[in-house]
Amino acid sequence: MYLSDKPRLRCEPKFSISQNSHDVAILEAIANYLGTQNKIVPNTGPGSTVSQLSIYNFDTLFNKIVVILDQNPLLTAKQNDFIKWRMVLSMISRNEHLGVEGFDRVSKILKSGAPE
Repeated sequence: MYLSDKPRLRCEPKFSISQNSHDVAILEAIANYLGTQNKIVPNTGPGSTVSQLSIYNFDTLFNKIVVILDQNPLLTAKQNDFIKWRMVLSMISRNEHLGVEGFDRVSKILKSGAPE
């Protein structure tokens, strides 16, 4: 076994949708449509009435979420966030996020005010 004292850099994309807890059926329908086994989790903060569906599976993110949002662009500032997120997913699909240089590029994309 090899142990390193160097910190590990990780790039773990996710997609989250939140709804009022009384609308949890919407989140369940989305999860079913995507064919994901992800759990819908209620926010446990004081007085919170929000539930959230978070998706981490790369295949679902890259081959389903990206396709849906490319075909149905967001009409808010969230579209810029999506474009940057999609760029990072594309990098991950080509293993361009690996190493310090790749991680730095991911970081620059996510911190930028507008997509490159």
